[in-house]
Amino acid sequence: MGRAFVDGCDDTDGSSSTLGCSTPDDEVETPHEDIGLRVTQGARRWELGREDAGTADNNQLGHVSWTVTIPDDLNPGRATLEADNSDPLRIVVR
Repeated sequence: MGRAFVDGCDDTDGSSSTLGCSTPDDEVETPHEDIGLRVTQGARRWELGREDAGTADNNQLGHVSWTVTIPDDLNPGRATLEADNSDPLRIVVR
């Protein structure tokens, strides 16, 4: 599961000194669509699926989860999991 898959900023009123996006006016946040998830191990990469981020209507704005099938030829050991527009996450496949 991932969060913050949105375009736009509605975190603060522009006067905050904390982390996050800060704009002087409320900006509409739009959830990302068709977000790809992949796993990389060594020189190999597998596409695991694509999903749309949730909306404010379902109280899941920017949240996304994927249901995937782990590739048969993914070996136990270290790998990297990455979604579009996100930082990579190092994982251990067991």
